[in-house]
Amino acid sequence: TMDSLNLLPEVRAMTAHGMFRSIEDLKCMGTLEDLQITLLERRPELLHLSTHSSSGSLVFDSPLVKYRASLSAATTERLTNVVDRQLLIDTICIHARTNLRCVFLNSCHTHDLAISLHKGGLETVICWRTKVADGAARDFADAFYRALSAGQHFKNSFDYAVLSLRRNYALVDPQNTHFTDPINGRCVITSKISAGIPVFLSDLSEKEQAEEEETTKMVD
Repeated sequence: TMDSLNLLPEVRAMTAHGMFRSIEDLKCMGTLEDLQITLLERRPELLHLSTHSSSGSLVFDSPLVKYRASLSAATTERLTNVVDRQLLIDTICIHARTNLRCVFLNSCHTHDLAISLHKGGLETVICWRTKVADGAARDFADAFYRALSAGQHFKNSFDYAVLSLRRNYALVDPQNTHFTDPINGRCVITSKISAGIPVFLSDLSEKEQAEEEETTKMVD
């Protein structure tokens, strides 16, 4: 859930740049069914997912969550589950045929899933190759949406977010002890907090991205 993951700061950062009118407009989803309905009814061009990852997939609320109040203590431990990987991919990629252009997986170890989504037809996927520090994930999303709301295309927004992150973080694997002190989570070279390694996957060439940005400016 949003509370257990402490996603409220990330949500507020995303709404602050005018990408979404409010937290309600952002639509914080819980179950896979919620995701399926949201994609169908809202037809977004960009899908942002922040949750835990596991076994090459993502952790969503279980359908049992709607009965939380009446469940026993033992049962409430099963209020989340790892979504079937292929089912998740198919649920998202079916919308790549129409409106969905970009998926932002703001979660640890989502590179393999991102590759599968990209192969499934998604034009652009943003993910993390490694574990990501919570503060870094929030700051990265904040910078990405700041650039996107200013009229930049996905790649420029990603590059802007990377540059912003480098001011206070080291873009290295927090779990790799060759680069990160396991005691304080800081890079042994720069002493900055180890953020993780963000990845950008896209079919668009640099020329196409530049043309897209120019079109956006003309529309604005």
